[in-house]
Amino acid sequence: MSLALWWQRLRRMASYVRSPSFSGHSAAERSKERYRRIGLAFLASLTARGIGMLTTLITTPLIVNYLGEERYGMWFVLSSLVAVLAFADFGLGNGLLNAVAEAYGRGDMRLARGYISSALVLLIGLALFFGGLLALIYPIIPWARLFNVQSAQAVAEAGPSAAVFLVVALLSIPLGIVQRVQMGLQESYIDSLWVGAGRLLALLSLLLVVSLEADLPWLVLALSGTPLLVTALNGWVLFAHRHKELWPRLTEFDASLVQRLLRSGTLFFVLQVVGVVSFSIDGFVITQIVGPQAVTQYAVPAQLFRLVVVFLAIFFNPLWPAYGEAIARGDWPWVSKTFRASIGLGLVVSLPICSGLALFAQPILHLWVGEVVQPDTLLLLGLAIWTTMNSLNGPIAVLLNGANVIGFQVVTALVLGATNLGLSVFLTHQIGIPGVVWGSIIAQWICVILPSLFYIRRMLRMRRP
Repeated sequence: MSLALWWQRLRRMASYVRSPSFSGHSAAERSKERYRRIGLAFLASLTARGIGMLTTLITTPLIVNYLGEERYGMWFVLSSLVAVLAFADFGLGNGLLNAVAEAYGRGDMRLARGYISSALVLLIGLALFFGGLLALIYPIIPWARLFNVQSAQAVAEAGPSAAVFLVVALLSIPLGIVQRVQMGLQESYIDSLWVGAGRLLALLSLLLVVSLEADLPWLVLALSGTPLLVTALNGWVLFAHRHKELWPRLTEFDASLVQRLLRSGTLFFVLQVVGVVSFSIDGFVITQIVGPQAVTQYAVPAQLFRLVVVFLAIFFNPLWPAYGEAIARGDWPWVSKTFRASIGLGLVVSLPICSGLALFAQPILHLWVGEVVQPDTLLLLGLAIWTTMNSLNGPIAVLLNGANVIGFQVVTALVLGATNLGLSVFLTHQIGIPGVVWGSIIAQWICVILPSLFYIRRMLRMRRP
């Protein structure tokens, strides 16, 4: 095949991925464009997660053999802290996502730039504050004791490894706006492609570190710093080339916009914390009532079903900014139609998969982990029902997020947390390990799904033409 033909195909692919503006289009054309971007976001995110799983499969045995048991434990603790970074911006990133989606829906890119500029100043301020705090307390923290390491090499590497990780984490706070802005513009598929590239480069960096026999701090830098560098490059392309009109300006810092970002960001932060706590208590309840050895009997089967939840989230998440943009334009018929379609599609996907997992989980787990885990039927049935319920939870959450209905979600989440804990404790005393799952199912239906569906039905009726 000639180079000219290859070039034509590449240009045709690039024209499909490129995001045309919504302005000046009919409602039908805007609807088609939203679905195109949602489809691209799904495929790109699926690709990025596939690359992530592949790199994990490759790097895990490599790191274990290279570091040894003690130093790998230290690395595992540091890498586990990545989940904490979701809270580092105190919800400002999600507030910015909604603000950009709304401004984009109105065609007001100057307002979007004002939000981006204000959020960037706030996030840089947060990073500087935490950086100063870290500089003060770093010398007095007994890092080796904190990681509980004994060998001379591990003791020497504990502090520097933690320092490298924390510096990368601080830099990721302001750079997090790149992903949120792209999501607000319904261009998350572009971010996912950059994320996939970052993971591949991190793998190459790791191989280089291992070949040079470098110390643990260099390995931390390779695996956490390389994706951050790719994010910075993504931001440069986004603001300097693709959307020059959104380039942040210090002069456009606006106190009134800051107030709105802080208000919505605080609600998002509370919602995140309550959500994590609500769905992280199962292991604690089982440990206290049944015993720590029983946690494995619950956690491993739950991990199997969680793959379905992750798959559904890949599809549902791009709907969030699409709803925000459509609502800003007053396109409520599209919102209503898409909400119902997302629930139907989620059920079509999750019902057969969860039913199959419930029926064949025993042999699958036997192949995966051996005879260690023997879940009973009641637990598997509960996990199947709870996972299928995400076909309702996911669409509800992204619609309410896109409509900026956060206060209502905070209230229902707080009620859910208390109810879930009480029911899980009671049912675990009655039926054992499956009690935590059935407690979550009952609490989720009563405290979140039913009131949320009522709220959304009323919201959509009020906006009906």
